Amino acid sequence: AYKVLNRRTDQYVRVSLDASGGAVDPEALEAAERAAHAARYGRLEPGLAEQLAGAAPDERIPVMIWLREPAGAPAAGPEPAPEQPRSPAQWAAAVAPVVAPVAEHLRLQGHPVATATYLPLVYTALTPATIRVVAAWPEVDRIYLNGVADSPPDVGRAAPADLIEPQLNIAAKAIRADKVWARGITGNCTGPSRLACVAVLDLGGRAAPNPYLGPVIQDTVYACPGAHTMHVAGVTRSRHPVYRGIAHGAKLWVGGSCSGSPKEIVNRAEWALGHYAQILNASFGVAPEKRDTYAFLARSFDELVYRFRGFGKVIVAAVGQVPQTGPHVISPAVGYNVLAVGMVDARTPRRTGHRLHPWSADIPPVSRHGDRYKPEVLAPGVNIVTLSDDEPWIISDIGTSIAAPMVAGAAALLKTRDPSIGPERTRAILMASASWSVMRGIQRQIGAGEIEAARADDIIRLEGSSDDDRVFSGAVSGYNCARDLDREIFFFNPWIKSNAAKRMRVAIVWLEKTTTRTYPDQPGADLDLFLYETDYRHPDQPPRLLANTTEHDPPEKLLSYKLPPCTDPDGCFSRFFHVRVKASRCDVSPSELGFAFRLSRAWDWDPAN
Repeated sequence: AYKVLNRRTDQYVRVSLDASGGAVDPEALEAAERAAHAARYGRLEPGLAEQLAGAAPDERIPVMIWLREPAGAPAAGPEPAPEQPRSPAQWAAAVAPVVAPVAEHLRLQGHPVATATYLPLVYTALTPATIRVVAAWPEVDRIYLNGVADSPPDVGRAAPADLIEPQLNIAAKAIRADKVWARGITGNCTGPSRLACVAVLDLGGRAAPNPYLGPVIQDTVYACPGAHTMHVAGVTRSRHPVYRGIAHGAKLWVGGSCSGSPKEIVNRAEWALGHYAQILNASFGVAPEKRDTYAFLARSFDELVYRFRGFGKVIVAAVGQVPQTGPHVISPAVGYNVLAVGMVDARTPRRTGHRLHPWSADIPPVSRHGDRYKPEVLAPGVNIVTLSDDEPWIISDIGTSIAAPMVAGAAALLKTRDPSIGPERTRAILMASASWSVMRGIQRQIGAGEIEAARADDIIRLEGSSDDDRVFSGAVSGYNCARDLDREIFFFNPWIKSNAAKRMRVAIVWLEKTTTRTYPDQPGADLDLFLYETDYRHPDQPPRLLANTTEHDPPEKLLSYKLPPCTDPDGCFSRFFHVRVKASRCDVSPSELGFAFRLSRAWDWDPAN
């Protein structure tokens, strides 16, 4: 499939060809694929269907049943979902009557039953025959095999006093978090009244006492002690005098699952987001080979972000490490609404020499057109000194598990600066402020590049000031891609203060709801960024197209463009640049777009692709 740009209208025309070059109808192909999948698996995920084929008749198989909700799902059309963001209490009240009848029916039949709080989920263990019966119930949307998440490797080693390697204090400088701290922002989100700012959800999930971690909100429902949990928590909230966490002022919730059960993981994620935290970090996951658990975690985390969007909840997840989980990005990092993090090898605070580490998984999830990119951002993750669970209380660790909480900490700094920003805008700011300057790779591998906390903070801090001509962000509410096929979101003049060459970066992000017919193959809409130039001295001339995005499947788009210096002194103030969003496909419209923009000196960013 291709998007062909009509240069007369500057609109994309979608063209799909078969192997011989003949035109095909993509909607008919997609409908045929869905029908073939339904005929083979019905409402069972493939892993469960294969398990049933070889199971004994009396074997009880643990399953997770996702139920249909009678209201609140968007229609199979371009209009945005009519539902308004709900509070956690409202979601719990809406989900209860959906899950209660099914749970009670199974319970009366003698099956063990548990239910989710904010998602329409029932957990149970059934025989193969019963599973096939339940799959035919009209209330059922999908049934998943209840597998186990992969344990992260414990590769830490004690940190000697003379360690000459990248350390947490160096990593904080590399992403310029220290500059944000100097502005009085340390990551407490909305201040002392907030129960917690960041949640560390982990396998293990119990933090050992450490004098440099300080008090945490420790969840104990399914947790057990784990060294990995301590390493992740330290990157976020270490209060060591040298090795400070990125958001060392944050209130921290810590919890998780000792067994790695998807049911337990989702249960504690619901609890953390519904009762405590603004940002949830997930430094664990499953590879695509565990198909049902892989799909279930991605859908659950996507839906949690969507349901709590009105409260600004953000989920950050590690992409996984090649030696442990293979080169494919793991779940839940593959989720559309989850911010996936890869790792760089950061030898010094200076970006010269930073490189994508070969252990960082970078093969994105399968999608309709195969052009999603994961990770979205990168952070230091090699030989980072963080907190340990015994003396001397610090340790050196490596992995995307360590890079992810750096991004979670940076998000906490943003939420401290402005508690009102939602998940779309938070992700857009982190992407627009990231840097490709020292990376070498294609965007599929590096996403928006390595995060820069100070630049992200600037995008909010400088809005409304004398410098807001070069940084700003916002949200386009009430968006409808069926109606707004071509919508300008902002314009700017880069030479107000100087006629030197500049580089601009703009990102847009939108959320996906998991009940759309396109999920998980592709987003409900395909939106693109277009950059135009106009000269107000010549109003009769049409705008000149300079650059545009081309991907099909990402639910975010990033446009970076080097603006030439203004050589016409009389024209510097009359030439403006316009950023527009155009829809080339609109099956189901997002109701809001988050966007962020940064204008910098031309040499600040040198794209690698």
